[in-house]
Amino acid sequence: MEDQKHTTDFTIEIDNFSQRKTMISSPNFLSGGCEWYVKVLPKGDCINDRHVHIYLCVGNPESLRPGWKIRTRNSFVVLNQSGKELYRLEDNCCRLYCDQIKQWGWFLHWWMFFYQGFLLDKNKLTLKVQVKVVEVVDEGEVTGNEMLEFKGFQVPYSKVSSLTRLFKDHRNIAKNFREKDQLVKTSYMIDLLDLIETLNKPPYSLSETELRNALRKLMELKEVGFKVNWLKKKHDEIQKRESNKTMISDLNKGTKAIWLDGVVHSWKVRVRGLVML
Repeated sequence: MEDQKHTTDFTIEIDNFSQRKTMISSPNFLSGGCEWYVKVLPKGDCINDRHVHIYLCVGNPESLRPGWKIRTRNSFVVLNQSGKELYRLEDNCCRLYCDQIKQWGWFLHWWMFFYQGFLLDKNKLTLKVQVKVVEVVDEGEVTGNEMLEFKGFQVPYSKVSSLTRLFKDHRNIAKNFREKDQLVKTSYMIDLLDLIETLNKPPYSLSETELRNALRKLMELKEVGFKVNWLKKKHDEIQKRESNKTMISDLNKGTKAIWLDGVVHSWKVRVRGLVML
């Protein structure tokens, strides 16, 4: 293990930025004994995305030792033509890079680039990236029990990808969540991620008990401030689908019973006719 405490500045200039539609990647640069590069998605990474996405990526992961881990604290600074700082996007916690996590992303809303004058200089975006390598670990493996922090929530490493996807799709999910105790925050977030996983199960695979428990947990998460109306809608759709399935099943049973009653009645009539003969 090595404490690097090494900060590197790298500047990327992108001409005709507002007309760019595809991903832009910078050349590799060195910081803390590792190669890095920046990629920028001017139109976001999904349809109708109104954000500019910026990623800091490990440039040469195949050249690093097995079990490598690098912790960094990063910032992105938008500069004007004179090199004056217009806006700073800065980490409030360390980011862990490892063999399973080779990039971290940030985003800026499009209105900043026009209404705050980020592109005054001939439609050019000048972005300075500051990478502070805090720690380098050359051996060992990342376990599923290691806790990582993202957006103020500490979760097991195994749930980091789910957490980042949640905030990407629902940026205001925790806007009204006011809990400060880290253990309580972790507990609620894990409950939320588990609930999402439950409701993403294949159709007709959830039991009535699972749906009742999911609804109870949804109400609890909503009460503490999470914005989960979208998840409640999904739950209701599943509940309706399950109810329809039960209704159809009951209807089929009823139809079958009526048919059987008819068959039995028909045979009784025939038997009576034979007896009378």
